[in-house]
Amino acid sequence: MDEFKNLLAHIKISIKSSISLRESFLLQSFFMLLSNLIFFSFWWIYFSNFSSVKGWTLSDIACLYGIVNGAYGLFSVFLGGSRYLARMIFEGDLDALILKPKNLLLQIVGAKSVSSGWGDIFSSVVFLWFSGYVTLYNIPFLVLFIFTAAMIITSFSIIMGSLAFWMGDSHTLSKQLFEFLLTFSNYPKSLYVGAVKMFLLTVVPSGFIGFVPVETIKDRSFGGVIYILGFTLLYSYIASKVFYLGLKSYSSGNKSGFKV
Repeated sequence: MDEFKNLLAHIKISIKSSISLRESFLLQSFFMLLSNLIFFSFWWIYFSNFSSVKGWTLSDIACLYGIVNGAYGLFSVFLGGSRYLARMIFEGDLDALILKPKNLLLQIVGAKSVSSGWGDIFSSVVFLWFSGYVTLYNIPFLVLFIFTAAMIITSFSIIMGSLAFWMGDSHTLSKQLFEFLLTFSNYPKSLYVGAVKMFLLTVVPSGFIGFVPVETIKDRSFGGVIYILGFTLLYSYIASKVFYLGLKSYSSGNKSGFKV
């Protein structure tokens, strides 16, 4: 319990820092909202000419965007520190944090809040309202899936950032793989088949951020809920294990191995 209180304290400080420059905060949030609306407009144009994409309608795409944007917004605002993990490892910035009697991983994820994430959260509200999926029955599942997707994004970011323990300066690679995860989460399930679909449900779990939650809500599948929750818990556990496994090599020789 104390560890999560410390996490909340770190997040609170990070958010205050990110919104301290009000004009910058408002501009970043607005342009992120505008960017999301522009990307969605391409689907609007498509569906003005076609009724569906292999069973997916504009409402389904709006729900998909609502979940993905909401998850990424939560990640950016509350857990964005993990995006800088590779750089922190390479530059030796973990040294000061390791000495503190607090959970190291929670300190890292709560260390940075990105203002543009609020634009994603606002976008999520707009898309979900437009989708028509916001009903008394669906609201608990929408909230749950935004949260699980945010946890998967965070876990993936931790795993990619942890590559720096073994590869050195992997910040660029981690960033590219992270963008890969988000890009493929914004498309319907019907566009992926065979090995590609399996890849997006395992190695790069974009499916669990976007199309699996939407399909679960559409089908009202209780089994799908368990499936998503189980994967989220397992993936979060794996991310933690990968980080602390890498940390052993960092603590034993980071300064001589990375800070050259």
